Amino acid sequence: MSVEEEARLLEVALRRFLQRLEAEDPEADPARREALLKEAEAIGLLADPDPETPGFTTGIWGRWTWTESLDRSLHALARLGEACAGFALALHAQGIACAALEGARVFPRGARLALGGLLADGISPSPFAGEEEGGLRFTGPHDHLLLEGRSWFLISAGPPQGLLLFARAAEDSSWALIALPADLPGVRLESLPERLGLRAAWMGHLQADGVLIAREGLARILARGEEAHRRLRRLLALDWLGHAAIALGVARRSLDQARAYARTRYQGGRRIIAHGPVRNLLGTAAADVMTLELLLKAHAEQPLASLSEDVLERWAAVAKLAIAEHAWRAVSNSLQVMGGYGYMEDHGLAGRLRDVSTLRVLHGSPDRIRLRYAE
Repeated sequence: MSVEEEARLLEVALRRFLQRLEAEDPEADPARREALLKEAEAIGLLADPDPETPGFTTGIWGRWTWTESLDRSLHALARLGEACAGFALALHAQGIACAALEGARVFPRGARLALGGLLADGISPSPFAGEEEGGLRFTGPHDHLLLEGRSWFLISAGPPQGLLLFARAAEDSSWALIALPADLPGVRLESLPERLGLRAAWMGHLQADGVLIAREGLARILARGEEAHRRLRRLLALDWLGHAAIALGVARRSLDQARAYARTRYQGGRRIIAHGPVRNLLGTAAADVMTLELLLKAHAEQPLASLSEDVLERWAAVAKLAIAEHAWRAVSNSLQVMGGYGYMEDHGLAGRLRDVSTLRVLHGSPDRIRLRYAE
């Protein structure tokens, strides 16, 4: 099957899946998440950690991303974000965790993974590097390490069975990427309580208390030093791009809903879409959506393997910043078009504003990203 045929089939399957996702609404009932995840896995949206499964090729951030382009994953995340941002985030989290393996067979087929230690300071050298409060640290010789510390806001497509963690050496702050089972002694996962937004994704914090990483143990060092830092930069960039794509979907859906509302509601004898202030809100929201669309297309047609870490980092940073500048404003303006109704949970816009507010700061706040380019 050609790449074009495979892409067309996936698009058809995606359209059908989105209809069910809308009807099931895992944000309203997270208990429905597992059945939807199994269906997403069956049609090739949910990546799999086993490199022999089709999901490794077709899943979001799967092997196709490395050899063909990033466009398919970004497009799928934006479409999913229109229907349910939390579910899109769950699929995205599984995808970048599988991408961290780079083809290594570590976890069994179907395992749900979480990627931890994604710190903004890990992207490139900065005066703040090594001064992060908390974080994951390891000590000891290469074949017998002890992992300590904490990682915040791990995201997964369900309670994770496997973990991929970026940690720094206590001696010289060099990086390591470590893979380990989630039930390894010394690993403690704390699931976050029920949230108002992005509820269809599992979120939690991790505490590592003297986790042993031995040559013959269940934990494994996948990369260390410059190679680990390279992977961190790449994966954090993919993480930010995924957040921006999901936020784009949220903004599109909000704009469509506001337009539909403005065409059917009347005030002063006219539909409110005819009023200047309403048209200004809608026009600004539309311009913001178009801007984010164009930003995400900048390098989307290139395979990941052809993009340098510097190019990928800057593209991702701009896209992540655009969530605050454009996606958030598009949702906010769409909400204002609906007036007081926009704040009612029945219409969903208030929830979408919460979603983009979380996506704008997840794994790197706008202020912190801007500080990287201050000099």
